[in-house]
Amino acid sequence: MVALAFQGVMQYSPARDQAGCLSGASARVSLHNVFEGNILQLFLLFVVIPLVELFLLIRVGSIIGALNTVGIVVITAAIGAYYARSEGMSVVYRMQQLTARGELPTTELIDALMIFGGGALLLAPGCV
Repeated sequence: MVALAFQGVMQYSPARDQAGCLSGASARVSLHNVFEGNILQLFLLFVVIPLVELFLLIRVGSIIGALNTVGIVVITAAIGAYYARSEGMSVVYRMQQLTARGELPTTELIDALMIFGGGALLLAPGCV
């Protein structure tokens, strides 16, 4: 079955009842169809967006100057790091309070994950 998956097509032949109707879930699963949308999204994420970022950084740099553009990127990263750290510490404090009371900090864990993701995006240079 693994060999078929690497060839690109897996087939499943379900049992049929007396009327010829399928008695279970059946499909001809094509890995190409399953991953087609994901590959396009990954292509946009890792190729198109960085190219747009680079283009905009060059445009902004040609308008306001290279030093000013680098300064804006560095200041944005510093502000993002500060806010991510302060919000992260707030979430850690709330998690400690809930844990001390014997409660599970489920919402706070999601908040921490979102703050981490937002901080990573703020630290990444770019205009988009």
